[in-house]
Amino acid sequence: MVKGLFTICTFFLFLVLLAGFVSAENLYRAESLKTELSINSDFKLVPSASSYTVNYLKAKLLLYPENSFQQTLLNTNLYPSGEIEENDVLYQWNKPEELSFQLQTKYQVATTNAKVKIKNKITYPFLVPAELVKYTQPSEKIDSDDSAVIKKANELAEGEDDLFKLVFKLASWTESNVKYDLSTLTVSSTQKASWVLANKEGVCDEISTLFIAMARSLGIPARFVTGIAYTESKQFTENWIPHGWAEVYFPGYGWVPYDVTFGEYGFIDPTHIELQKSLDPETSSIKYEWLGKNINLKSGETKFAVKVLEKGATEKSEIAITAQPFAPRVGIGSYNLILAEVENLNGYYTTATLNLAAPGEVKILERKKAIVLEPGEKKVVAWRVKLTEDLPSNYIFTFPLAVYSEKNVSGETSFIAKKAAEVYSYEEISKIIPAEKEEKKALPQLETNCKAKEEELLVGETTAVVCTLRNKGTTTFSDLMVCLESNCQKTSLMLNEEKEFGYDFTAKALGGSILLFKVSSAQLEKKTPVKIAVMDLPAVKIKEVEYPKSVKYKDDFKVSFLLDKISASEPEEVELVLSGPRGKKWTMDKLSDSRKFVLEMESSGLQKKNDFFVKVKWKDQRGKEYSEKESFSILVESGSIGDSLVMIFNGLIIWLENLF
Repeated sequence: MVKGLFTICTFFLFLVLLAGFVSAENLYRAESLKTELSINSDFKLVPSASSYTVNYLKAKLLLYPENSFQQTLLNTNLYPSGEIEENDVLYQWNKPEELSFQLQTKYQVATTNAKVKIKNKITYPFLVPAELVKYTQPSEKIDSDDSAVIKKANELAEGEDDLFKLVFKLASWTESNVKYDLSTLTVSSTQKASWVLANKEGVCDEISTLFIAMARSLGIPARFVTGIAYTESKQFTENWIPHGWAEVYFPGYGWVPYDVTFGEYGFIDPTHIELQKSLDPETSSIKYEWLGKNINLKSGETKFAVKVLEKGATEKSEIAITAQPFAPRVGIGSYNLILAEVENLNGYYTTATLNLAAPGEVKILERKKAIVLEPGEKKVVAWRVKLTEDLPSNYIFTFPLAVYSEKNVSGETSFIAKKAAEVYSYEEISKIIPAEKEEKKALPQLETNCKAKEEELLVGETTAVVCTLRNKGTTTFSDLMVCLESNCQKTSLMLNEEKEFGYDFTAKALGGSILLFKVSSAQLEKKTPVKIAVMDLPAVKIKEVEYPKSVKYKDDFKVSFLLDKISASEPEEVELVLSGPRGKKWTMDKLSDSRKFVLEMESSGLQKKNDFFVKVKWKDQRGKEYSEKESFSILVESGSIGDSLVMIFNGLIIWLENLF
């Protein structure tokens, strides 16, 4: 009952955590939003002498939500009245008498989750149109000509000729390696991309600036976007905050959004309201112009507020996630691998940022995983986890886990932990992580299968491992290297040909062993793990035998002993016998843990000297039998001649029982 309660409570807490995540994602996952954005600004004219004049004053608000494939401006409300120009709003005053001014600009905007659907590979490098060359050149904060920026971008881009994947590498590296930090230095003034690369910290402007700089250094047009976005982060007092992200140019498709700070690569969610697109984040939000005598201008604070007027239905999932553990059952303190197969359900490129959620007893060694998927592609992502060593050994635990995306698509799984199960090391688990080097056309053609003749061995035993390799495709392979661990050989594989490779494995150490069958060439690598449980011989000791050396006739007494399981493997078909006067017998299918026995006994049926034997028999998983025995004696003291006569009679009965 205790074990069941533990499992239920753990799972309940786990579901509560996921429920909180779902709640936070409601706006992000909407197909559309209708919002009202208010931008409030104030400024002052400051006379420098008692005699001054103001001929005219102009304030040009450069934050304007242009119509795009993802955004539509529905209505504008200006106070005081102003003039909407191409990409801005102009407020002007002729010979104003007042010195303090307030601007209130309200935009009603409809946004959607529409994305640029890139269906085919775009080869990098490509010819940049003349009108976009300026977006490949350095600017004030985006110093893409810095040597360190160029070096890092080239490291990330080396060998990649798929533009979507290349830009993804730049984005995911930037998000993973630059810490979001609301320090005074980065909040008050945007730092250069080279500074961000050196210091590995910044806010959204710095993160986007470094990403744009690396793209430009590779000749890829990229620009800065200023806007408003929604966040659930506790670092902010408001949910709707000023935000900066990027857009990258893709030939044949146009500008594609990348919000590296939010982990949105190739798309932005509908909480993003675009207000300004520029070469550099240093571009002003408001420009002032005035003509007068002995007069200066002091700008004030610009404040933003957003109301959600309508929310559309929840968007359909672009991916599917199936999760499973490498080992469904592990020992306490073991490492394990959680595998998630992620499938792109659409006919265009997509990206996903994945996290693993687990109870506190399961330590996740790496949390966030960003992946890019070609149209219809499936990819396996892996997390290493370690189970705590502080779990009680007399329980069996079930640990629920979930792999979820930034859009809350999830896949659930679980694994069991118990004392006698296999314990895998960090090294064993790490070597079966799916290979990054792969050739997608070749891998499905190569069918591999491996099986050990015996999947459970005792230390010192040997088993045969047979692996088959079959070419199911239309391409021959002439340069394959086939290995089981360090035992390697070269081979070739003709069309529809199948080859078999045999190996011997000797169990040397207790625990879980993972053998890796690896097929590789210059273009591909495919791994097939073989699990073998290495067990010790089941062993039991009879310990802590406690009994009185003598008792008085008709007195009750206790006998106790410990049946101590001293092996990792479980003894099976256990039979325990206490032989002698008043003997007893117990049977157990398995001995999962040590067990203490306490017997209440009566002396009235005993003779003067009584010899007892505790004997235990058990079998291993192959049916071989083992035994262990301990003995002790108890004297019974008579209090009268009558008691002595009864004990003599008891002795006769005991003799006759043993005789037959």
